Amino acid sequence: MIEGVSVKRLKVIPDERGMLMEMMRSDDEVFERFGQIYMTTAYPGVVKGWHYHKVQNDNFVAIRGMMKVVLYDNRKDSPTFGDINEFFMGEHNPILLHRSEEHTSELQSHSFISYAVFCLKKKNTPS
Repeated sequence: MIEGVSVKRLKVIPDERGMLMEMMRSDDEVFERFGQIYMTTAYPGVVKGWHYHKVQNDNFVAIRGMMKVVLYDNRKDSPTFGDINEFFMGEHNPILLHRSEEHTSELQSHSFISYAVFCLKKKNTPS
């Protein structure tokens, strides 16, 4: 696993009314502080990436559909420099994926339109 990346298995609690799934709590190990929450979608087969974030920690969950997320460690001083991690996440594999600062990533939908929710420790200004 790339240094600074972690995975938290999420528990789905279904009943006759629907389901509940906690994504993140303030007492989670990767939680630092709240800055921003946003949602993104990905169309089937479309790759959204590569994205490089120098000062942004991400915590995210694919809440609808299935997504393939690829992370690449391009930090020359990292013990995992050059490593690639792939994660298939979504309805059939509910996980919270944490990525530390200075990471490069891409995501791709592997189903109908997929939705993901991101929780950042710092406000992001999309360009």
